[in-house]
Amino acid sequence: MFFASLYSLVRLFVGLGTIRLASDPELHAEVLALRHEAAILRRQVKRPDLFPVDRLILAAVARRLPAGRLLFSPATLI
Repeated sequence: MFFASLYSLVRLFVGLGTIRLASDPELHAEVLALRHEAAILRRQVKRPDLFPVDRLILAAVARRLPAGRLLFSPATLI
């Protein structure tokens, strides 16, 4: 469990680093693709299983986004 959490955090930091290098149109296309993938998953999965590190990352990100952008709200995650 510890290694899975560590791996998730490392992936998050690497992802944040690559976002800084990407161009603006590329980021918009990626966001659209991720939103579509999330919409597909919402139709298929009733209740996803989340690890504690998943809850931490999503709660931190959800605080900076407008309501309704993620599957979860920060209050639901914590």
